[in-house]
Amino acid sequence: MLLLSASNIENTAAPAARQRIPVRTGVVVEGDADIGAPCITPVARTKPRRETSPCDSEEDLAMQIELLLLALSAALCLVLTVPYTVALVLKLGLPVMVGNREDFPALEGWVGRARRAHANMVENLVPFAALVAVAVATNKLGQGTAIGAQLFFWGRVAHAGAYIGGIPWLRTGAFLTSYVGMILIFVALVR
Repeated sequence: MLLLSASNIENTAAPAARQRIPVRTGVVVEGDADIGAPCITPVARTKPRRETSPCDSEEDLAMQIELLLLALSAALCLVLTVPYTVALVLKLGLPVMVGNREDFPALEGWVGRARRAHANMVENLVPFAALVAVAVATNKLGQGTAIGAQLFFWGRVAHAGAYIGGIPWLRTGAFLTSYVGMILIFVALVR
């Protein structure tokens, strides 16, 4: 049995090229070393890290689409802060925006709608993220969760556009679409 110390495990290549070597720790049970002595042995990876290929199974792709749409939803949430923040800086000035905002004026027109669209996205991103995380952790991914995640994301994109644009019926329909997406993921979890 090969015994390695922690200093032997480190790769001596340049820091940028260092790779982590997976190890298993335990005690020696057989071989030339002292029985019962602590040891560290290299462990081969069971699945190499690589990019997605056309040969991946549908299950792998389903997991990736839920996580991808979760990341895109988080990015949408971040992007939604930009329009109203820029508009407020232009309207009120930078000193007011970096201040404590104690006597902050009410936001009107599209700027107020953009702020409310962002707040609504934050409120809905939290349960969506929890549902996707539970689906991934319990490996209950499938067609229902993939469709649910797509409905959520595209519903939120439409909701943001309709809310900022001031189109109430479209906004409500888009909200309901994203809500149905979360329900589909929940149903997949409880089945």
